[in-house]
Amino acid sequence: MRLFLTLVVILAVAYVVDLIRPNTSEGARRPSLQPSRAASAARQELESARYAATSADAAALQMPQTASECEATLRKAGVDYRVLPGKVASGIAWPIRLTGPIGGVRVEGSGKPDAATNFLDCGLATTLLAWAKTLRAHGVVAIEHFSMYRPQAQVDGTRKPSGHASGRAIDMGRIELQDGRILSVLDDWKSRTPNGDPCGRWRDEPAGRLLRKLVCDAAARGLFQTIVTPHHNAAHANHVHLEIDPAAGELWIR
Repeated sequence: MRLFLTLVVILAVAYVVDLIRPNTSEGARRPSLQPSRAASAARQELESARYAATSADAAALQMPQTASECEATLRKAGVDYRVLPGKVASGIAWPIRLTGPIGGVRVEGSGKPDAATNFLDCGLATTLLAWAKTLRAHGVVAIEHFSMYRPQAQVDGTRKPSGHASGRAIDMGRIELQDGRILSVLDDWKSRTPNGDPCGRWRDEPAGRLLRKLVCDAAARGLFQTIVTPHHNAAHANHVHLEIDPAAGELWIR
């Protein structure tokens, strides 16, 4: 009887060991807590598909050739805006002021709604409209900017007019998410090595990753031609400068 019990114990131990022993046979895979390459690739493919329609819209996006064409684009999308007289927005080719969300995303500046810093060129508005689908897909309901129009603005260290002088740039400081969270470039864009590639590989926290992803998505899609981030200099520590320049031959991002 004792011998029988001993044999039973030996067989039981052997069975347990066999269960926990790694399977090294051909085609077998050892379980891992890390996502497999296949899973990562699948997620990447899913994400690419998610924005395929948005990217197609961007590829088809062309800058309007006239003010009336630009305004027609906004009206078709249901964007509320007000056309401004040229005398109050000198330097802006097609001056408007948004009076409601654009593509479902509020674009808000500090101060009064009719402050000059909230004026913009209609061309910038159509670009924001094209970007809005991606913003909404990530739960963004509002962009808070520091300025869009500053008539005397110049590029740092030069006498060249900035895109703000023509209402074709927006300084994005914060975004508001659908769940009420506010993400700030100053507080949440933590990885900001000077002269680093803004769209390179950085160890960001979730809030910073989202801000960077939104900006780099816009860059990859060619929505803006000049993008200046906190990596560039201290003047951009609290915002990302996003500027349209239809005449530019390539993207300039720092």
